[in-house]
Amino acid sequence: CSMENGPSGEELKGDEQLSKIRASLNAAYNWPCDYMFKFILPNQPEAIDEVLSHFPAFSTCKRRESSGGKYISLTITEMVDGPDRIFTCYAAVSALEGVMAL
Repeated sequence: CSMENGPSGEELKGDEQLSKIRASLNAAYNWPCDYMFKFILPNQPEAIDEVLSHFPAFSTCKRRESSGGKYISLTITEMVDGPDRIFTCYAAVSALEGVMAL
């Protein structure tokens, strides 16, 4: 039996991890519900706008600047239907330069 065209070990490991996270989220939340996304990024209007562009206008956003003002944390609350929306948002926003997802 060959897995030449199948997923790699890393892909399987990632899929297993996502399945565990999905199960944990499903156990902890009743969908749909409000979910808080948290990010730290450079305190630059363009970077903030780029992160916020991945969320609907009706989402709420709390901002907190670092003591030196160089960074800002964003806590964005959105009504989500389930784990897939969470995974999609974190993947898209984490791909942005200088953004750290929490």
